Amino acid sequence: MKSKKLTKVLSVITAVIMTFCMMSVTAFAASRYAEGKGRIKEIEFYGNYPDSYPDHWKGNPVAWVHFENPNKCKEYELYLLEAVASEAEAKGEMGPGLYIKGKWYKLIGIDTVPSQEVMEKNPGEYALQVWVYMASERHLTEGETVYLLLTDETNMLTVGDPVKITVPKDGEKTKVTVTEGGGNDIGSCTIESATGDLVYTGRAQKPELVVTNGDTQLVEGKDFTVAYPEKMVDAGTYILTVTGTGDYTGSQTVEILVDKANNSLEAKAFPVKKALKFKASKVKKKKYTINLKDVMEVPNTGQGTITYAKAGGSSKLSINSATGKITVKKGTKPGIYRMKVSVGASGSNNYSSSYKQAWITVRIKK
Repeated sequence: MKSKKLTKVLSVITAVIMTFCMMSVTAFAASRYAEGKGRIKEIEFYGNYPDSYPDHWKGNPVAWVHFENPNKCKEYELYLLEAVASEAEAKGEMGPGLYIKGKWYKLIGIDTVPSQEVMEKNPGEYALQVWVYMASERHLTEGETVYLLLTDETNMLTVGDPVKITVPKDGEKTKVTVTEGGGNDIGSCTIESATGDLVYTGRAQKPELVVTNGDTQLVEGKDFTVAYPEKMVDAGTYILTVTGTGDYTGSQTVEILVDKANNSLEAKAFPVKKALKFKASKVKKKKYTINLKDVMEVPNTGQGTITYAKAGGSSKLSINSATGKITVKKGTKPGIYRMKVSVGASGSNNYSSSYKQAWITVRIKK
């Protein structure tokens, strides 16, 4: 009987204290948000922690809050919030609602030990571990959206906007990075192209972006919007602007590369058994010129200016860099002569350069 009375008295006292605290938070919200310095660096959040000490906290949320540098007042209190549509919905057993920057929040959990002190785990590395006491009959579910808010020991807001958390599976954790200014700043998110770098196709392209905040993947249209250049056709670097919406603020630019397409140049020499043959009498008193098409096939000249060069082989053979015509020196004796020919296409703004090499063969008969 005494135990029941004591429990009832403690519940009343807790309710009174929480009401006073939350009224203080609400009252100072407007003035303190402008001053917030966003000292939180990262939050690790366990939706429903499987193990706990003492045992009666098992299954409750746990948060590790990592600080860039705590202020001189190193004691904080944590509030777990749920976004609601109205002031009436925001009121609950843990206190009145919070109205922050045009949004109402309902208090659904508080830290189990008020005014916990931030620990310096390593030199210059500060963290606060918080066990969260949940409102009765309230259990977090995977995928649910909640918000974390920290206050200092005077219940004045000190760390910016409430930080959005997507609840992970029971026993697992999710990480959320928080930048200067607190809250969910799109500038702290990681942005990547879902398809990597693009390649020129001759058509306009619109890459899909993957935006993540720690372990949480954001949704385009709900959490962010993307401003694309008017046309992404030609090869080059394009700047896209990602702007936060909903629970995210700020913006971030990202560079997307449209790479040059491969040159379509093709070139190959005829096989030795099909080598060009001519009599030695043709080079007895003068040099002899051969058209490239007689010793090599170039089915596709590719994109850009075509050039030719000798890359090795017999000193009796040479090639014109502009026309590709091959010259056999005067007085060359009967025999088989080979030359390594390099065919190049310079490419263009949208196509890369390319080079093909092949050994051509010339047979001089007696």
